[in-house]
Amino acid sequence: MVLIMTKKSKIFAHRGYSGKFPENTMLSFKQAAFYHADGIELDVHMTKDNQLVVCHDETINRTSDGEGTIKEMTLEELKQYRFDKGFEYLDAEKAEITIPTLEEVLSWILETTLLLNIEIKNNIYDYNGIIEQIVQLIEKHQCLERVIVSSFNHYTIRQIKYLNEEIVCGFLTFSNILDIENYCKSNGVEYYHPAYFTLRPNEIKALQKAGIGINPYTLNSKVEIQQALEDNLNYIITNEVELGVALKINKK
Repeated sequence: MVLIMTKKSKIFAHRGYSGKFPENTMLSFKQAAFYHADGIELDVHMTKDNQLVVCHDETINRTSDGEGTIKEMTLEELKQYRFDKGFEYLDAEKAEITIPTLEEVLSWILETTLLLNIEIKNNIYDYNGIIEQIVQLIEKHQCLERVIVSSFNHYTIRQIKYLNEEIVCGFLTFSNILDIENYCKSNGVEYYHPAYFTLRPNEIKALQKAGIGINPYTLNSKVEIQQALEDNLNYIITNEVELGVALKINKK
């Protein structure tokens, strides 16, 4: 797959360009594209009326001017709020900072050259049908070569592969796993998405030898990004898009 065979590291905008713009909004995604990110990472939940929406938390309290749990709200209810909490000074148009649906983002992505990392956030709430809907959307938009699906819920990734083994997937982790290269390989998973501080040099060597891609999160300092570039990690997930892009360009 195109996503695996990268000769150089690429920069993925974590929740869009979240270092300077409200996370997981069309504004942050468009700004990531403007500043030449190679791809974006986003998070998906399901609403009360079974719509797939892009938001990191299970509730909208932290990122919007409203309150509530996504699974207990309809899409129409969610669309009433502005998701620019803490970024009100940007005075953005409401259409750019309302909660986007996954389909809205996919439709836009296909007008760009960006890659997309979809993180399924069903490790707390088991959204009935979310996996099937995401697979159907990817197939509908014919974007297999542009998308990676990841989750902390590894049963979810197994189910994705069962429904369509051609969908490229990544195991998200927040702690080390024994023989991670064999764990990924035996489950047919192409990528490992570790918290960067957990990644060890011996794991990098073992994963690269096994042909498993490494997409660490969330690298925001010059030192971290430079080291990841030196280690030829595949997709570097960062809030600091301009920094990441500049370091990638300047890497000799």
